Amino acid sequence: MKRNSDYKKAALAALKGNWGKAVLATVVFMAIIYIASGPYVYNTVMMQTYVRENMPTLTSTTSLGSAIGQAMQVSLSMAQDPEYSGQIEEMVKSGAGADKATKQVSDMMIGMFESMDDAYFK
Repeated sequence: MKRNSDYKKAALAALKGNWGKAVLATVVFMAIIYIASGPYVYNTVMMQTYVRENMPTLTSTTSLGSAIGQAMQVSLSMAQDPEYSGQIEEMVKSGAGADKATKQVSDMMIGMFESMDDAYFK
């Protein structure tokens, strides 16, 4: 049965002369993971910001768990809106990053609702 030290020696022997390639592969892998997780990180930050900014209102009318559930429901509803997701998809197809496209479309939708005269939409 091999010991950990045997595996360590084998790994170091395999990397001998190949450290540069290994470091490059690690950096590329980390960059891909960072880019792929961008939209999810952005949505999480937006939900956290919403809850933090509205905490006094949310906690005075509902429990925190319910408030987080409401924020998640709003995010899910937005993602299912064909107009919202369609605009994001079009921006991504034209070369924009998913995080930038999501932010721009979200800001545009927020501005549209805030500019309405009806108090229901504000």
